[in-house]
Amino acid sequence: MAFLAAIYYELAVLGARNPIPHFTQWYYYASIAIAIAMAPYAYLDYRRRAWVNDVERNLPRMLSDLEGLVESGLSPLLSLKQMSQKDYGALTRPLRRIVSLASWGYTYQRIKQILEREVPHQVALMIFKLLLDAEEGGGDVASAVRSIREYLRDADALKGELESTVRMQVFVVYLALVIFLYISETALSSLLVPTSSAIGIGLSASTLSYVKSIMFGMYLVEAILGGLALGKMTSGSAAAGVKHAMLLVVIGALYIMVL
Repeated sequence: MAFLAAIYYELAVLGARNPIPHFTQWYYYASIAIAIAMAPYAYLDYRRRAWVNDVERNLPRMLSDLEGLVESGLSPLLSLKQMSQKDYGALTRPLRRIVSLASWGYTYQRIKQILEREVPHQVALMIFKLLLDAEEGGGDVASAVRSIREYLRDADALKGELESTVRMQVFVVYLALVIFLYISETALSSLLVPTSSAIGIGLSASTLSYVKSIMFGMYLVEAILGGLALGKMTSGSAAAGVKHAMLLVVIGALYIMVL
């Protein structure tokens, strides 16, 4: 992406008419290239998080229905078969998958191996494995499901408190980087240039462009690292911060565009 941005800069900016008048330096296009390169991964992470949120939203309702069916006397597999007729969002597919594989004669061990590849949510995977183990060897399924449901309720309450705390930290990081961008531009245009002119030194256009590239390069580094840090803070994984890094880079590019 950076290579394509460099080619575009050579052709459109240096050799022909620039379709974006404010974008006159190579590092402006490099910022857009970085954002475009991050976009696919950010989208995939967004889809993954949406799937996980859908699972966690429907999991308590599924457990409540499961507990009721098991207490009424149905076996775990028959309970899953009954529940597969209802809609549990992202959990509907693995539910129907288990019922289909069992009806085709797959062993419970083989079904669990397939679920390990297809269900990337640890709690949901644990519940499905628990039901298959109970179907095979027996046990007090209702009490186990009840315990898991109570655990999820407590974990959901704790997650809400954590998100309310972290949300302010995310805002602080975004605000700090925008302020850095504003102060850098203001210091350059309102302090450095007038001061150098007043003492008779003056700054050439190439020198001014070089200083701007250094400042904007610093912003890009801070935006990428700050975005990854936000992912670690909010989701426990730096990879989840790619979307924050992409947004911060785009904010920097848009700020330059409107100057």
